[in-house]
Amino acid sequence: MRTIMTVVLSHCFAHESPTLNSLMKSECLLDELLIINNGVGTKDIDKDFIHNLGIKIKKISVRHFLDVRPLSWIYNGVLNEYTQSDRFIFFSDEFVLESNYIHNLNTCYSDVIDLQIPNIRDGVSKQVIYPRLNKFVQKIPDGMKIDSQYTLLSINSGLVIYRSLIDKFAECNMEVFDNRFALYGVDYNFFNRLEMLKKEDYKICVQVINTIESSVPEIEEQDGRSQEVERLYDRVLSGKYYSKNKFFIYLRLLRISFQQLIRFKFSNLELIFKIFAQGKHPRC
Repeated sequence: MRTIMTVVLSHCFAHESPTLNSLMKSECLLDELLIINNGVGTKDIDKDFIHNLGIKIKKISVRHFLDVRPLSWIYNGVLNEYTQSDRFIFFSDEFVLESNYIHNLNTCYSDVIDLQIPNIRDGVSKQVIYPRLNKFVQKIPDGMKIDSQYTLLSINSGLVIYRSLIDKFAECNMEVFDNRFALYGVDYNFFNRLEMLKKEDYKICVQVINTIESSVPEIEEQDGRSQEVERLYDRVLSGKYYSKNKFFIYLRLLRISFQQLIRFKFSNLELIFKIFAQGKHPRC
């Protein structure tokens, strides 16, 4: 099975990435690694670091998107470009992987599996924060398959997507990731799209395998105007495209507006309706 892992650098250089450094300790060879510098600010890559990393990886490619591309575009681009690959693994730069990570994926895989996801542990509290089944967090035993009756939610890092799942999305004329989202909402709405496949009577086999740990506090609230705006884009667009019906679309829009109103964020009210009218993130 030909595997490509994509690691997106958004917060640090390659040699500083816990994800990439974890791969140094891997017990199994990886077919291919694609490192994407998504706006870190330089095209300089530590050649000695890449050389040492290459001991555990058959092929390493590096790309630079200094203009900061939407994550949805990056992920879909990899899926569409690497047509000879059977398995796609996606990571951001801040996760710690155990040495048997690849080995466990191989050992627990069977040909009915469409998607593998890990238990995700917060780097500070050491508590499992994903996946969530019907909105409840729980640590799931390795190898367990998630019953389709559950609504599943996790994040992008650690997603292992198989060709079988990509084909199911293609049959429904859907991209795997929603290209209208740039940052927040790309991961959550991937799981909303899985629910859309289920409604079309597609059987999606999801298996939980491995535990990975964030090297930063995953549940820490981020401050700043830019993060506030990004979250508004996520909430408004998610409401527009992933609500049950038009009633719930407008109900969510009113709820978001009211929350801004009682916080005296009057400037956000105009932004909310602008986001809704545009229908996509401005970088998409």
